[in-house]
Amino acid sequence: MEEKVFYKMLEIPKHCTDEELKKAYYRAAKKYHPDFCSNEQATKMFSDISITYKRILEQRKKKFSLRKIFNAEPVDDNSEIYTNPPEPGTDIHTNINMSLKDSILGSRQRVLIYRTSRCGCTNKNGEPDINCPVCYGLGTYKKNVNIDINTPANIRDGQTLKLTGKGNAGDYGAVNGDLIIHVTVIPDKTFFVKNNDIYIKKTITFPEAVLGLRTNVPTIYGDTEITIPPGIKPRTKIRIPEMGIVNGSEKGDEYAVIYVDIPKIDITGDDKVYKALQFIQKNVYNRELPILDKCVIS
Repeated sequence: MEEKVFYKMLEIPKHCTDEELKKAYYRAAKKYHPDFCSNEQATKMFSDISITYKRILEQRKKKFSLRKIFNAEPVDDNSEIYTNPPEPGTDIHTNINMSLKDSILGSRQRVLIYRTSRCGCTNKNGEPDINCPVCYGLGTYKKNVNIDINTPANIRDGQTLKLTGKGNAGDYGAVNGDLIIHVTVIPDKTFFVKNNDIYIKKTITFPEAVLGLRTNVPTIYGDTEITIPPGIKPRTKIRIPEMGIVNGSEKGDEYAVIYVDIPKIDITGDDKVYKALQFIQKNVYNRELPILDKCVIS
């Protein structure tokens, strides 16, 4: 590729600084890089750009050395070389889904990201090898990366986690961007969260509601025993202290919401069941049961 075509395609003047030349080259190389554009014309264009850039860079280095040797003009070793600070890498945003239990207790999660990584061919200043077969002289290349993270306890739905330096690699050896993880907590079938408190549904039988009982119920931290008093009414909440979510110095509670399973019983011809219900109706509610030949109590 002719130099004038090269400069025109990169949209920079021939007398541009080394830094401007490098930035323009990287922009064009990324545009036609095989990882981003797979057609044959783009591949050839990438090859032509890389060869021409290498030739121009070598010519500039020779001129720079000659000016220093013959002292044709005052030369500052830092002139035209990295006059601007390198650009840092960009952040990567991704999402993870976790269970309610993992969000409260903390967990280890793995996320897969497609990240710009720094190539091993770069020197300590972040300058790449123009002949590198991996990055093709860009200094960075794209690849899939698995990141293992330890999520903190008591993280809420919609919150974000930031992993510093785990984002895209910066150009010319600059710092990496960050990995920003957006958390979604999957609704649980057993536990319902309201503020810092957790609610569960506990279903008992009609006799148990009348007589009361001690029974185990699940919590995020493991099963625990509760006492259900005799004659409990449906939808009564039984508090289980400090079995909720930690929020700063406070910890919420868990509530077992009691539901009573009222069965459908065909009492046709069953005097014992009818008399038992009649006894409850009369002695507890001070009312008489209806006298029916056939009825279904539900």
